[in-house]
Amino acid sequence: MSKKVFDNFTRLKNYLNIQPINTGQEINIGGIVSDDLEHLHAMGSVSGECIHLMSGVEFSINEYRGQNQEFTPCLSSLDRITKDHELFSALCRSEYFEQALTHHPVIKNAQSYRFSPDRIDLHLPLCINLQAIGQHYGLETEYLDITNNFSVASFFATQRWNNKTKKFEPMRAAKLPGVIYKLMPTFLLNEGLDGQPLSYVPVGWQPFPRPEKQRANAIHLNPGEDFIKKRGIASFYFHHSYNQSKRIYEEFEGGEALIPVDALSDFAENLMAKTCFPESTIKKAFQRYRSRKKLPNTVRNCTHIMIEAGITQEPKDSFETLNWDFSKQEFENELQRLNKRIRWRLASYARS
Repeated sequence: MSKKVFDNFTRLKNYLNIQPINTGQEINIGGIVSDDLEHLHAMGSVSGECIHLMSGVEFSINEYRGQNQEFTPCLSSLDRITKDHELFSALCRSEYFEQALTHHPVIKNAQSYRFSPDRIDLHLPLCINLQAIGQHYGLETEYLDITNNFSVASFFATQRWNNKTKKFEPMRAAKLPGVIYKLMPTFLLNEGLDGQPLSYVPVGWQPFPRPEKQRANAIHLNPGEDFIKKRGIASFYFHHSYNQSKRIYEEFEGGEALIPVDALSDFAENLMAKTCFPESTIKKAFQRYRSRKKLPNTVRNCTHIMIEAGITQEPKDSFETLNWDFSKQEFENELQRLNKRIRWRLASYARS
């Protein structure tokens, strides 16, 4: 059965009945009154140990993922790596990135901060997801990006990344159509009923800007798992045209409104060429590599893959010597501005 391809992106958007947001319109959902304004919305984690600051509108039934063409299967960036030594190198980079962030003063201070609504005894830390931060700074992870903002998804569906210029470019007419994936997170939340980890990962605000600007959430994929085969995923296709792609390109300032350049992006870019890592990084990377490849944990296996990947070991951990640009006062000021943007909706649960 052939798939339906819309003549252009606008017709697809109309078909999906995508409504404008940030108009100030009030919405009544089962007696709960909200609006269509984008803010940061406080939401307790499943464990109850921290607070997610979800960026976007408060009640978003659907989330989206945009790609400028369909890839089957649709895998995580780690699973798209076909060569074993390249996979090990990617795992070393992602592990090093996350380890380095734990020493970053922004992360340390954010973890110690406690947000709480007025007059409510609720002092919880922010939910900080280091893997999600890495995902948005170009590291290979087990995540796929999704967003509750259709316009953000439309950008990634209508642009192509130029590896030479390191910039996005509007798509022109192409043989293969673009695709928008639509999903309802409520379907995925049922996965956790049997005690298994949820594949839907709330991300929202993080101590670095990219996740919030993309109104980001994520889907965690197991090794070899195909995103398209997850429950509740619907695919919609459209023909590319330069005019529509250029309009969306300009709306998001060529991607700078979604993927701003900052000190962390420079660190992540330099990390792509790194081949010498601390022992702790190599051990964690090999553990993940071994679990994905079903290999026994032996010195011989580790040595072989290190040689093949060109990875060497640093004489000592280098995280404490990283030179992070950080101002305590600027950070405190940013947290105060952040606090004013958070919306709280308190809820109580009946006792059985």
